[in-house]
Amino acid sequence: KAATAAQRYFYIFGTDEFRVLGVEKTLKVPGIIVGIDNPSETFTSRLDLIVKFNAKQAITASKMRNLEIQKGVYIIDHKLEQSSYFATEKYNASLQFVAYALALASTMKEPVNGTIVNIATKRKVPDFLSIVVPYPDQKQRISLKTMFETSNRLKVLNEDGWTNPDACFTYSPCKWWTNGKCD
Repeated sequence: KAATAAQRYFYIFGTDEFRVLGVEKTLKVPGIIVGIDNPSETFTSRLDLIVKFNAKQAITASKMRNLEIQKGVYIIDHKLEQSSYFATEKYNASLQFVAYALALASTMKEPVNGTIVNIATKRKVPDFLSIVVPYPDQKQRISLKTMFETSNRLKVLNEDGWTNPDACFTYSPCKWWTNGKCD
């Protein structure tokens, strides 16, 4: 449905800004790409939009969006926030975009430049912001690997009823951590 809606949109409005390579694409990628020992472990990423800019399109998009966009492949993701404060810091540190870029790169022959995040804010007068999250560096890959390893450890502990792994990635304090039942 998403692909059909996107095709209709581009047919009506046209786009010279970029070439669409995929819409709402779900990727299953072995955990081995981030260095997890068990290659049967997979994670799933659902990418909003995958696009490719040629040199001319990259220059035009950079000027239109006031961003540093290079020739090549990007993921475009859309977010809705209460405020645009700290959005750049938040999304540049987001492991979601590290996983997205690594997942897409593992399926493509050409490099992925990063993710363009379009952010709309929920206000009386909506605010719009776009940022470019670059392709992950080694430190970000290590952070993602650590998160996956922790998740796998929690799954093992949960088999014995010791933890609730769903609580480990929430924003509130985890009762398992505070009562000492988590490692």
